[in-house]
Amino acid sequence: MNLNDDRRSTFAGNKDHHCTVKTLDPTRLISVYVGNLPLSIDDAELFQIFSNFNGIEDLYINKYTRGFENTFGFVRFSTIEEAERSIKELNGWPVNGRRLRVQKSKEALRMKTSKDNTSN
Repeated sequence: MNLNDDRRSTFAGNKDHHCTVKTLDPTRLISVYVGNLPLSIDDAELFQIFSNFNGIEDLYINKYTRGFENTFGFVRFSTIEEAERSIKELNGWPVNGRRLRVQKSKEALRMKTSKDNTSN
């Protein structure tokens, strides 16, 4: 689900939930990895899990599991503060008998490392 434009969005399965989003530079977004998702989860349910956090720009669920029963996804935030707060509060959160694994994505970690190396 891509929310990265200026429009009022309605999330699938929840016609009462609207979100106004702004266009941002995607290179400035902070990606959060969400692992151990239930196989049945959809975009609207993942958004609902993260709905207490501001600055959600888009999300993605990978359901191609290659025989494994582990669905994962990514949620991208416009601020590092909300991304880090979501990690702190949702890592280990129970969803349909599974405990979410929420952490900075490898992409976000690579970006931080490259910024640290250029500032020296």
